[in-house]
Amino acid sequence: MAAATTPIPKDALYTNGTNGISDTPHVMTWDEYLSEPTVYRRYDIVEGVRIFTSAPLVGHQEISANVNDLLRTYQKRTATGRTLYAPCDVLVRRVPHIQVRQPDLLFVTNDRLARQPDYRTAGYLSVTPNLVVEILSDSDRRSVVAAKLADYFTIGVDEIWIIRPEERTVDVLVRSVADYQTDATYTETDALISAILPGLSAPVAGIFS
Repeated sequence: MAAATTPIPKDALYTNGTNGISDTPHVMTWDEYLSEPTVYRRYDIVEGVRIFTSAPLVGHQEISANVNDLLRTYQKRTATGRTLYAPCDVLVRRVPHIQVRQPDLLFVTNDRLARQPDYRTAGYLSVTPNLVVEILSDSDRRSVVAAKLADYFTIGVDEIWIIRPEERTVDVLVRSVADYQTDATYTETDALISAILPGLSAPVAGIFS
């Protein structure tokens, strides 16, 4: 969580859900989440257990910066919403066990943000992003990606961009009745077009430049 400002001591951090002494995962409660100091590492919280993720490589960071520029340009041009980037907690559920995801980037429209007036200070986003961006790495297991998509579907995310740096492609997934369907797969020679955000388009080559 990011509401407080005091760094959490290293000896108090849970490492992949454990406390460094016992291998038993610590299952966090909602109240613990709200009261803890800022955690400055990237993580997800799955069934109440915080799972830290590796620091992104330079190539990952460059792609993230390029997509951020794209979304921020769209934000400024249309004034329809806000671009947020990791680490930003997206709340999936509070009970029975807290579930939180941290997508690489997201875009959420103003009408949704209006439902959470304190989103700038709360330390988490409780409203549903319209668009989520995930930049995959070789270490991302298919089951982990599928679990993230299931959580995004649960909260109603409309569109997901799956960026594959090795293949230099972008899959645009859109929400259907039961799951996400691939709307299009774009390569470096294509112009990516958002399925749900009017006027959001850009050369895929620019994402990987």
